Amino acid sequence: MTQNLPPAPSLGYASPSPGRRAGSRRPIIFICWTVILVIVGLEVIANIERSTGSADTPVDNEAMSAIGHCIVGAHVLTALSDKSGQSDPTGPLVAEMDAVAKSPEDRLRVAIISKEVQSVADGDRRLDAMNKSTDLPPPVRSDLAALRIIYRDGASSLSQQQRQSLIDHEKWFGELALSYGMPDTSPERSKLLAQAKRAFVVSTSAAFIGGGGLVLGAGLIVLAIVLASTGRLPLLFRPGLPDSVFLEAFALYLAGFVVISLVLRVFIQSPGLAWSLLLTVMLPIAVGWPVVRGKPWSQTRMELGWHSGRGMFWEMGCGVVGYIAALPLLAVMLLITLQLIRISGTTPSHPVVQYLSGGPGEIAFIYFIACIWAPIFEESMFRGALFNHLRGRHGWWVSALIVGLLFAAVHPQGWTTIPILGGIGMVLCALREWRSSLIASMAAHALSNGTVITLALLTSR
Repeated sequence: MTQNLPPAPSLGYASPSPGRRAGSRRPIIFICWTVILVIVGLEVIANIERSTGSADTPVDNEAMSAIGHCIVGAHVLTALSDKSGQSDPTGPLVAEMDAVAKSPEDRLRVAIISKEVQSVADGDRRLDAMNKSTDLPPPVRSDLAALRIIYRDGASSLSQQQRQSLIDHEKWFGELALSYGMPDTSPERSKLLAQAKRAFVVSTSAAFIGGGGLVLGAGLIVLAIVLASTGRLPLLFRPGLPDSVFLEAFALYLAGFVVISLVLRVFIQSPGLAWSLLLTVMLPIAVGWPVVRGKPWSQTRMELGWHSGRGMFWEMGCGVVGYIAALPLLAVMLLITLQLIRISGTTPSHPVVQYLSGGPGEIAFIYFIACIWAPIFEESMFRGALFNHLRGRHGWWVSALIVGLLFAAVHPQGWTTIPILGGIGMVLCALREWRSSLIASMAAHALSNGTVITLALLTSR
């Protein structure tokens, strides 16, 4: 049976809601919301500056690599299946890559792809246009010179230093350029083409699976409506008595994150992903704050959603099913995000993508951060503490909307992703409302992050 939250008085904790105590909480609540909104506002401003600060900021190599892989893979597979001499369908894909490219580095990579899938003249035209530019960064100028030698005289005409420099700067694109003109069966080129074909197959398969998920999700929504109308889909979350302790805990959590992050930047020039584990100290501090303020641990744990509900695996299954049911909504939010990206000309990015090209240890660590660490932290604070505080005062829609917007705003991908991230945040709030236990929302959160990382790895490496 689901562990229902007992009334607060039976656990020995009297919420300071009546009379004079209610008024005494207002300054605390005001201070907490001021801290939260200032931190979130500064993060939004920083994200806007990162995404729009310079038109020449390169797109993440992994993002461009994923697009390039898919284009080359589509070209190779089309050539294998169609010998009729029809025009290559990858032209529109190259145009999309052109639209994404913002910097000289990006345009150089588009030229490499163009030489592979379009006419030789088109690739040469791109390189000639870049060669006439007077403001190319020295690394780009050096790589451009190397590419012109490759396409004119062959890769064997490059020195070892030029070859290595091209690979260091352009990664997969550099390797692809060095294999230009080789037989597709050669070891160097066959490996690259195999990666490209895999990326295209994975992305195409993901599209089909996503389409099936939309259909299944729509069916689950209809089923949920029918069950709810007959009273067979109860909402298990029970809001606690209004007080400020969970809002204080959330504000403390955000403030602690900012302070620790600033300290790391002061003492460490470029803190890597591993240093983020130092932020772990904020979870026990924030979760323990209600206990410090007098709320019994048994009640704190229940109100946070730190209980097993009907059992861990049952709640995890509910999280997965609930996330699939939400896919139609998330698809709409994704379309809005894509339209904002197109209109604004910005390219969303997350700092974790720079680690996707690492070794097995780094990849395992990324999965740990994204699928275990982040779901536990973010669900405990956003869907646990903050949602619990808001639901003691407001209905689900208002509470979920506020939590979803704050959840989206503090993420580093940029303002254009607020619709999709906010939609995910609201879906996770719905799972909290449905199951009460945070296990369901943690499982859905891990599923979402894990899917994105897996697709990124399979299409960019």
